[in-house]
Amino acid sequence: MVRLLDTARPARLALGIVPRVVRCIAVLLLSLSLGLHWTVMQSVAWAGMIVTRSQSESLSTAIRTTFDGQHPCTLCKVVAAGKAAEQRAPSTDPAPRLDLCAELSVEVSIRAPVLEPLVRAEATVFSRGPDSPVPPPPCC
Repeated sequence: MVRLLDTARPARLALGIVPRVVRCIAVLLLSLSLGLHWTVMQSVAWAGMIVTRSQSESLSTAIRTTFDGQHPCTLCKVVAAGKAAEQRAPSTDPAPRLDLCAELSVEVSIRAPVLEPLVRAEATVFSRGPDSPVPPPPCC
């Protein structure tokens, strides 16, 4: 049997992928704003230290030296320096405030209303011409 090309399938696929991509980007940006990248890097550093040290020492000794803080690896030092730099940066440079109402001045004046005299309109009588139709009789 010959299979016909389904032209709607790529469109459905694209519609399903776009929300996933947007959601992944949102999660990534939220993670970066919360500082979770430092946690991920520190976890990778600890895992690497445990694996490396457990090859030459016992597992319990490798775990103890990894988490004692006296034997940091290069990645641990990079993470510590990055966290310290990130904590110093916001306190030294506060974000400028935008005050839109500071230069706004409004002058309000209240005046009495001006009353014009009422003019009595004269009643205008319209007459029917020779070619105008006759109005219908009034209903009940």
